[in-house]
Amino acid sequence: MADKALRGRFKHWRQNVMGVSRNAYGPLIGHSGAHIQNLEYGTRKLTPEAFVKMIQAGDIPNYLHEPLAELYLGGIVKAGSGKWPGEIPPRFRRHLDRHPDPIILLKAPEQELLYLNPAAYEIGLGFLAPAPPGADEPTNMMLATLFDPEARKIWVNWEELAHKMVFMWKWRAQDIGDPARIARVVEQAEKHPDWRRFYDNDLDLAQVARNVSLLRHPATGEIMQFETVVSKGFYPYLDEGEIVVMNPVFPEDDVYEL
Repeated sequence: MADKALRGRFKHWRQNVMGVSRNAYGPLIGHSGAHIQNLEYGTRKLTPEAFVKMIQAGDIPNYLHEPLAELYLGGIVKAGSGKWPGEIPPRFRRHLDRHPDPIILLKAPEQELLYLNPAAYEIGLGFLAPAPPGADEPTNMMLATLFDPEARKIWVNWEELAHKMVFMWKWRAQDIGDPARIARVVEQAEKHPDWRRFYDNDLDLAQVARNVSLLRHPATGEIMQFETVVSKGFYPYLDEGEIVVMNPVFPEDDVYEL
């Protein structure tokens, strides 16, 4: 990620999401406001201990942890983007197939689709099917959600989910991923009538933290609720990918108010 762009993201989070000054934020991590200013100007680094305090004090979301660590810890952590389509070991594929809940396997950070398990196809997510080997380009989750008519049919809260995908792209993927692929995705995304509205209107912390999807079952029409959990690097061969597990939400959980 370009250092200047990432420092701008951090400053934006401090000012507009946290709503605090440098002088108010500094003592929270054991430093002065001047030190925070130097961090935002790119002239200072952090100790690992101060970095942890910075993340906790600012309640900074997971998708910014790795690039910020790369910037402020001097390269201790690196967010890899990998190569598409990537090799999925047969043992791992079998594990995904046996999982009872829907699973989407993505290449991070560009949101390229690598694999769907059978449970994901059963609830109507076939429009997110990965492109076959040898295709001109991979299937991108954000683009599929924006442009495929099936997405609006299946996802009841399509507006919320599409906006969040664009937000995540803006704050993470476009500055970390392969520049050529990023340019191609943006070129296509800009053709969607809602792209600019989603892109220009950032989400607040509560909206980012809510990970509930409402899906309409393609066969029965039943509305199903799922809480999505994203894991990165949980498996030793998934350093360049993310697993999105969709855990069923039952009425007694009262997670989403229809």
